[in-house]
Amino acid sequence: MGLHLGGLFSGSIPLLLYIAGLAAFLASVFWRPEVGIYYIVPLLPLQTIRYRLHEFPLGAQWIDLMLLGVLLGLLRKGDSIFAKTPLKRWLFVLAVLSYLSLWQGAIFLNFPLPFWFDNVRLSDWKNYIVIFLLFFLVLASIRTTKQMQILLIVVCLSMLAINRNYINTMRQRDFSAFSYDIRSEGTMGYAGVNGLAALEAQFSVFLLGLYSVHKKILPKVAYFLLLGTCLVSLTYTLSRGGYAAVLVGALFIGVVQNRKVLVILCLFLFTWQAIVPTAVRERVFMTTDNRGQLDPSAGDRVTLWENAVEIIRGNPAIGTGFDTYKFMHAVGPYEDTHNYYIKVMLEMGIVGLVLFLGIIIRMFVSGYSLFRTAGADDFLRGLGLGLAGMVVATVVANAFGDRWTYIEETGFMWAIAAMAIRAKMLIDEENVPEGTTNVTRIPGVSTESEAVRELAVAWNSDPSAH
Repeated sequence: MGLHLGGLFSGSIPLLLYIAGLAAFLASVFWRPEVGIYYIVPLLPLQTIRYRLHEFPLGAQWIDLMLLGVLLGLLRKGDSIFAKTPLKRWLFVLAVLSYLSLWQGAIFLNFPLPFWFDNVRLSDWKNYIVIFLLFFLVLASIRTTKQMQILLIVVCLSMLAINRNYINTMRQRDFSAFSYDIRSEGTMGYAGVNGLAALEAQFSVFLLGLYSVHKKILPKVAYFLLLGTCLVSLTYTLSRGGYAAVLVGALFIGVVQNRKVLVILCLFLFTWQAIVPTAVRERVFMTTDNRGQLDPSAGDRVTLWENAVEIIRGNPAIGTGFDTYKFMHAVGPYEDTHNYYIKVMLEMGIVGLVLFLGIIIRMFVSGYSLFRTAGADDFLRGLGLGLAGMVVATVVANAFGDRWTYIEETGFMWAIAAMAIRAKMLIDEENVPEGTTNVTRIPGVSTESEAVRELAVAWNSDPSAH
């Protein structure tokens, strides 16, 4: 069973959280849309906590309700919802393609057509698209550096609460030998323990990016301490995919910015067996047994991949349809290919895989570009480097399973991506030469036509035109 943050969320606390959510909804609609973002983003990984809200009206649709409040607030203010970004076109195309693929999958599986949300597959698709909507709403409502800092603080507090309670629970368990029974998914619910490991790895690399850029002591200490709790929690997950993700992500940060990280990584690789609990050591080495044969977990993954490749060969271009593999039961009880790249290729073909990789690349470039162009602003540079590192960790984690379609795992990354892209917009605005226009520019919106500008230039440069 998942953790419920000890006794913190027992008794009247769910009711208070529910009341606070209603207040955040109203504040988002009638006052400031960013209030809803501050409220709901920290709750994204806390699925078992959000389960406690299901007993209240609309509690089962809590994320949707909060995002609706933000959306209505932005519309009331007349703000653009879908700002022009490097990701906009790719996300729209993927949303449309995945919806069409949803219908294709119904025909492939001979399932009911997805007309309404009581259809399980349509509900899964909606939950996936909500992640994209979250990105656009954060981008539209978090518009200043101060707002970014506030959102980052509440996200860090959320991670601190998750880690504190997870560590307090897991340290009471016996790690003298590996057992699946000692693992726990914490607050992640159906995203599972490997989903928690992916989140911990991603956020660890993000914090390492912030730490490596900041020069002020207080932020560095805060990032370092939170990073420590993330790494301890990741250790307790006993997830090989999470371990690989954080190591590769840290390697990226070390190569790009902080050479000390490379030294620490080298020392760790030589000494880790003497540092980590025995259960971790056994988990890492249990890929094969003493005879060189694959352990059941690794062996099942190979079987899944071989079976998936056979299915892909029958539908290489467009796949079998969105959200189809888990209903095939092609290999025993497994509902996932345990490799997201294979899953995308199987369900949406080459076209879907190209779109997915294109989004990943553009998200990485958005972060790295901010890191390179933010100048002396340590916060924005760290935000960019941290996002780029998160994407690297995500790329690795998805090789071990679906770490992409669950908002519990990727919600923080999408919110950070939105902040990084907004920050790049602010920097680009500041770099507009003086005298170019006397109208305040809104990112993604043209304030005057090219024809008008050309006419003005011609009028000022040709005396005969006066």
